Amino acid sequence: MHKITLIGTGNIAWHMARGITACADFELAELVGRTKEPPPEFNEIPSYTTQLERLRATNIIILAVADGAIASVAKLLKNTEALVLHTSGSMPMSLLDQLPSYGVLYPLQTFTKGRPVDLKKVPLCIEANNADNLKKLSSLALALSQDVQQMDSKKRADVHFSAVLANNFSNHLLALTAEYCETHDIPFELLKSLLRETLNKAFDIGPLQAQTGPARRGDFNTIKKQLAAIDDDQLQQTYTLLTNSILKTYGKEKL
Repeated sequence: MHKITLIGTGNIAWHMARGITACADFELAELVGRTKEPPPEFNEIPSYTTQLERLRATNIIILAVADGAIASVAKLLKNTEALVLHTSGSMPMSLLDQLPSYGVLYPLQTFTKGRPVDLKKVPLCIEANNADNLKKLSSLALALSQDVQQMDSKKRADVHFSAVLANNFSNHLLALTAEYCETHDIPFELLKSLLRETLNKAFDIGPLQAQTGPARRGDFNTIKKQLAAIDDDQLQQTYTLLTNSILKTYGKEKL
């Protein structure tokens, strides 16, 4: 049985804890957080501490912490013999290079604590500092997920950037849309079928071929009419920026 220490109590930590608990050959032995008592959603973990300098002896330590905290936390683990992994998509593995055994276990997914995601279906991007540690990391990753991808820090940063475009930006557009719907007495749920088909079609035939709408067909009358009706500066700027991007993509004159 391989024992694991999990550092962090946020979104990724909560999902990692659930995934590890379901693995037959791995035991989540200790959780590290900043509060005096463990958050209630982590109560089933047998040991909890706030003392990074006095961790239990385990085989693997997972740093599920903010990107800006990885290096400072790693400095406190300089005497560990465990394999230390961070979970960031954008930060390089070299942040841990003061340690003897280290790597990266990056889950390519959006996580919100309390909203379970099946890790078995989440791509895990892995990297380690040598072949032995890669073997250990692969064993854990394959126990957690059916989709494990080995890649270096540069490729992982590119993947993370693509995830920001695909997830973070699209969700922000949905937030702007939901706000517009609310102020214009439109049920946001009315768009669910449209959004599902948008995503399905993009993967089925490719997003370039799937694009529709007034900017795609160069319908400047509709574009100018919609722009004139927008009374929110941020939304108007966003509409103009994205419309010009679509126009340029399909060889049409910008606004």
